[in-house]
Amino acid sequence: MTPIKDILLSPAFMREVSILFVGLGALSFMFSLLLFAGSSADPNALSLAVGFLLQAIIYVVLGIMVRRGSVKALWAAGILFTLDTLLSMFYATGSAFVTMILGRGLLIFLMIRYVLKQCRLTDETES
Repeated sequence: MTPIKDILLSPAFMREVSILFVGLGALSFMFSLLLFAGSSADPNALSLAVGFLLQAIIYVVLGIMVRRGSVKALWAAGILFTLDTLLSMFYATGSAFVTMILGRGLLIFLMIRYVLKQCRLTDETES
């Protein structure tokens, strides 16, 4: 059985993670554009839009760095994703909380599923 560390550092896993982070960045960017366009006079919405834009840039840059094989970027992305999730849990309320939990839960589920699939594939090839 392949150790999980080897799976997490494999180029295939890094490619999957980079696709997810670039996708998260794209969604944050689109949400930021919607906030910029929909609420030009509200200062709270504008600050939220700038925050989402900054988040999008960070996710895309980390996704590109992970795609190129940077283990440090993979660690940074994991830590930032965890912190973002924890902070969102403290400040999100109502439907925003449910949406955040479902979205983050789906991403975590996909990552765990990928690692388990890789473990099964390596077990089958060793047999």
